[in-house]
Amino acid sequence: MVRTLSVACETKMRISKIDVSFIIVEYNAFLPLQKLIDTIREKTKDISYEIIIVDNSKDTKKSFFQKNYPDIKYILNNKNLGFSKAANIGIRHSTGRYLLLLNPDTRLKNNVALLLCRFLDQHPDVGIAGSKILNDDDSIQFSCRSFPSYKAAFFNRYSLLTRIVPGNRYSTAYINPLNSHNKTAEVDWLSGSCMMVRKQALEVIGLFDEDFFMYCEDVDICRRMKLLGWKVVYYPEAILYHSIGISSSQNKIKAIVERHKSMWTYYKKYFNRHKAKDSIVWFGVVSRCISQLIIALVNIIF
Repeated sequence: MVRTLSVACETKMRISKIDVSFIIVEYNAFLPLQKLIDTIREKTKDISYEIIIVDNSKDTKKSFFQKNYPDIKYILNNKNLGFSKAANIGIRHSTGRYLLLLNPDTRLKNNVALLLCRFLDQHPDVGIAGSKILNDDDSIQFSCRSFPSYKAAFFNRYSLLTRIVPGNRYSTAYINPLNSHNKTAEVDWLSGSCMMVRKQALEVIGLFDEDFFMYCEDVDICRRMKLLGWKVVYYPEAILYHSIGISSSQNKIKAIVERHKSMWTYYKKYFNRHKAKDSIVWFGVVSRCISQLIIALVNIIF
């Protein structure tokens, strides 16, 4: 279900003097989260900002934040509500003109918030902007994709065909559609590990769709942006590091299941449907899920 902004949140947006609200959904990634906060404090200059932590973990860190980061808004959910619902909670507590959603396993390399904020100020038709993302070894992390199609079932990042022939044009067109990661480009969708969202645009399209527990919510919000006339742009002047999967690696089985549930949710939402096609797609998603679960279990056992 797509959530809308409350009247109170809209009022805050109009009167706020805060430029950027950092919104970080935390789930059992406390040490990386502290590193991220430190880089936010170190790198973010010449801009007004707030930091909002929405914690899906069971154990509260409220006393830690009160002692060490008293200016941070810390919200404990007491259970894992998933990314979309937790992010929406953070958005409702935010007062910034722009929302910078970051994974807790990211680290800023430069003044990401200022650079993205200036870019959005200069381009009022852009609803979402994302940074260049690097792996820990400084290699490029492919942080934007083409919208999923039926071809993506065979040429996605984890597919057998992509692994056998990684440079084939169909996989490349989906996984890495940019000719250069050093040039600003309009794209279909950006990774939710780093996206700055114009709060004004959320008044039009609504918040994250909470039918997506985790995965595909970034694809969905970018698609809704574009359907209603907003641009989604990759902006490589802003740079951060992302250590993929620190939270999800703690429960690989659940992560695999949730990924495939989100695939099915996305299919139901955006693709033309009839019973025969639904059956084929459902069988494909379930088969893919089972095969990845088997691989994960073998790796865990051995």
